[in-house]
Amino acid sequence: MGWPDSSKDFFEVVMTFKNITNLKLDFVNPSLQQVTGFDVQDISDNGLEKINFLIEDYENGIISFSCEDIEVNNLSEITHNFDFLRCMTAKYWVEQVIKWNK
Repeated sequence: MGWPDSSKDFFEVVMTFKNITNLKLDFVNPSLQQVTGFDVQDISDNGLEKINFLIEDYENGIISFSCEDIEVNNLSEITHNFDFLRCMTAKYWVEQVIKWNK
């Protein structure tokens, strides 16, 4: 079965990314764009000061950035398909990035 597997539980994770650098938002048009998931890579062995993680949209390359630290603030089960789709839109991600940098 492909990803996402609708027979499995879905969770929304609220995270704070600290000291964001190298932010790239590559929207090809002004409409909503789906972000199907992202990779969080530990790059702390690279020796870059205050850059320990690389976060990338792994399917379309729409969003990527580096950060020093990641804090998990909340973890909750998604109970409606609408919630899942909302979490996957580029607009939602942009709103979150703005919150992270406040």
